[in-house]
Amino acid sequence: MEISLGVWVALVVGGLPFLGLLLWWWNEFWYVLPLKLHGSPTGAKLPPGHLGFPFLGEMLTFLWYFKTVGRPDEFINSKRAKYGDGVGMYRTHLFGKPSIITCLPAINKFVFQSEEIFPLNWPNVDVTFENIGKLFASLEPGPLLDNIDELFVGVVNGIRAQPFNVPGTAYHHALQVRKHKPCF
Repeated sequence: MEISLGVWVALVVGGLPFLGLLLWWWNEFWYVLPLKLHGSPTGAKLPPGHLGFPFLGEMLTFLWYFKTVGRPDEFINSKRAKYGDGVGMYRTHLFGKPSIITCLPAINKFVFQSEEIFPLNWPNVDVTFENIGKLFASLEPGPLLDNIDELFVGVVNGIRAQPFNVPGTAYHHALQVRKHKPCF
């Protein structure tokens, strides 16, 4: 039995939007649905947002704001406009992983000081600093960038630590790192 050209056109025209819709919601089915079905033991809810396409997530949108528009903060402002300014945190899918973006100081402080709830899971810092060095300071990978990377890690560990200025603590180390300025 031969299928006519009209049937093929109807399948393609009808099937492509369905496939696009399925792909658009795939990350929500894969990551969010299991969390909603099992629930949270503390009763916490996921923040508003959308995870975008599989593998890409909202990375193309983020890169558009970063590279084309030249204002990466507008990516967060678009989330605020869409989901409300008072929420202060939004879910997205960036750099190949589901992510939560926080943009209120109180929420940022809570996240940075709750390492047991929010474990530190930065992207590969060396690669990140290489990209930042190239984009913003025209620095090539080398000892200077490695030194800045070590200083950054020290400061981040101090931000996440309890504010006790006692020698040997991460907070004390961060204060020492802050005093140390690499010579440019």
